[in-house]
Amino acid sequence: MNEHIFKPNCSRESINDTIDHLHSIGADHLLPIFEAVRDHGVAFCNILQDAGRFSFPLDKPTIILFGDDLFEAKGPSAFHRKSVRAILAKISSVIVISCGAEERFYAPAAANAAMLRQHVLIVETLPRFEADWVNYIQNVRPGLPTLLCGVLPAGGVQ
Repeated sequence: MNEHIFKPNCSRESINDTIDHLHSIGADHLLPIFEAVRDHGVAFCNILQDAGRFSFPLDKPTIILFGDDLFEAKGPSAFHRKSVRAILAKISSVIVISCGAEERFYAPAAANAAMLRQHVLIVETLPRFEADWVNYIQNVRPGLPTLLCGVLPAGGVQ
């Protein structure tokens, strides 16, 4: 169940190697997260679709990432409901990202975890499941601060 966690006993050197690897493959959007892990003792956990039940200790500030956008998006139904509800009960905020992966969308999660010592959820999805995620989150945890990073509508915002 805990295989999703970036091991807390990783050395600074191994985290630096991860950061170098992410940079080399163009995954710069994740750099703020791993810098928070390295520099501020933040935990990181990546949960993928259809992973089944999951749980882990939240004994230090944690960034949890739900990857609902790898090959296809499936929405909240692709994640174990009771496990998601347990996470939503413990986090301070959520960021739903349904557009391109940019560092500026991930940096607020890293900052909240590192500086405010909060648990933060990031949901990566595609535009067609954006509303499903936001509605699910708000139904489970009304009023939870939610940052939405989505695609601008054609013609811009009025």
